[in-house]
Amino acid sequence: MSSGKIAVIAHALKPEAATVLGQLEDWAEKNECEIVTNLAQGKEPGHEISLAEEALLDDDEVKRRFQGAECVVTLGGDGTLLYAAHLVAPLGIPVLAVHLGSLGFHTQIEPSRLLTNLERFRKGDYRIEARMLLQVEVTPHGGSLAQERQRGEMLALNDVVVSKSAWGRMVHLRIHVDERPASDLYADGLLVSTPTGSSAYNYAARGPVLEPQMEAIVLNAICPHRINFTPIVLSGNHQIRVEFHPRKPSEEAQLLVDGRPWGTVSHLDVLKIYKAPVYLRLIVNEDRFFEKLREKLAWGGLFWKAGS
Repeated sequence: MSSGKIAVIAHALKPEAATVLGQLEDWAEKNECEIVTNLAQGKEPGHEISLAEEALLDDDEVKRRFQGAECVVTLGGDGTLLYAAHLVAPLGIPVLAVHLGSLGFHTQIEPSRLLTNLERFRKGDYRIEARMLLQVEVTPHGGSLAQERQRGEMLALNDVVVSKSAWGRMVHLRIHVDERPASDLYADGLLVSTPTGSSAYNYAARGPVLEPQMEAIVLNAICPHRINFTPIVLSGNHQIRVEFHPRKPSEEAQLLVDGRPWGTVSHLDVLKIYKAPVYLRLIVNEDRFFEKLREKLAWGGLFWKAGS
């Protein structure tokens, strides 16, 4: 990598992110690189400031600022990586995820190894994993655009969830795969997961864990009323269509994309979920998938130690 621009997405509420950002700025100055961030105000020379004191830029401004960057460094946890994926996947910029969170299943390196990995990146010594994303499309039922309701398309690195909006109630959904009837689901919600997200909410809902570089879609139910609904893994080229059961016209549900509330959907809406045309280009220098299953999800037992 020649001298250029490195973008940084920092978690504003993690004090350690400010420390790592300062180290990164010092490194960039020595290596004649420009640092751009998702923060509205940069640090003044010699002025120590918590990232929590700084306002974050809106998404459109971040995308504009990140244009042409060689790579994006995330300083946070898996949530920071999810946020980054929404912004930079359409830009095609590779992401180096630094672990400053608690679980950190998909972040790749510890802060102490950041500068070493950046040096490797400059030399072209790195590997890219193309992580599949889902695209979510919400349209009014029947194609009518008369309703003044929020509509659009969203990207999901982890999952899309259609969840009940009131305690003690279920949602009654009708699911089609490639326009073919698949299942009626009565449950607290429907969870549609990517391979990357299979180790998150899907795993907690007793769904299968997939290798993250696969191209597949997991359909899973959240507390189904009928136990005969089993999680199913589909190839990534299918399209999922979700709408409310016609016998429940007064229902509504919450739509969450990567854990972020998007809005309310009702019988007036149709959801289409399918493989996005873009990928998250994640810099992965080591294959630690099974090691992380043992460490983060306790697959080796609660007292697993390396080499035992």
